[in-house]
Amino acid sequence: MAKRLAILTAAIVFVIAFSAHSFSFPQLFWPQKDMDSSSVNQPALAKKILVASRAGDYKRALVEKIKEGLKGDSVYIKCIGLSKLKFEDASAYRAIVLINTCMAWDWDRNIHKFLKGKKNAANVIVLTTSASGKWLPKKNPAGVDAIACASKKSDPGPVAADIIKKIRNLLI
Repeated sequence: MAKRLAILTAAIVFVIAFSAHSFSFPQLFWPQKDMDSSSVNQPALAKKILVASRAGDYKRALVEKIKEGLKGDSVYIKCIGLSKLKFEDASAYRAIVLINTCMAWDWDRNIHKFLKGKKNAANVIVLTTSASGKWLPKKNPAGVDAIACASKKSDPGPVAADIIKKIRNLLI
């Protein structure tokens, strides 16, 4: 009995230590789905934008507004799910937009992994949706442009316009 208790205690400590280092419990137990991949314009264009997001009605509508607002510009826009970020070379993009949901008062674990070790991520915009729309990370790694909005269903137009303006400033 004591041996089982020791094993159970060790397993719990391991899970807590591992999860505190790499992700939060809500992200483990309630993982979110990625949005479908898509693109706008030709990949041969010199200016490239990466948009990575989780799925959801608001997030999909927001990404569509961003794509619609930039499709007339001479830029290639690649849209992927957040779990595919690990396969992307950040240096290939002039602007990177990451859209996630605040879970356990933190960014998505894929965003943390993507930003890990980056000294300068001034070309990265992280939009975090939360219930109040006011949550921002306490630490802003590598100069990321962190913004927030409410997760309730509302018009994504104003948020998309703000992101498009930030992207255009990065493209100059």
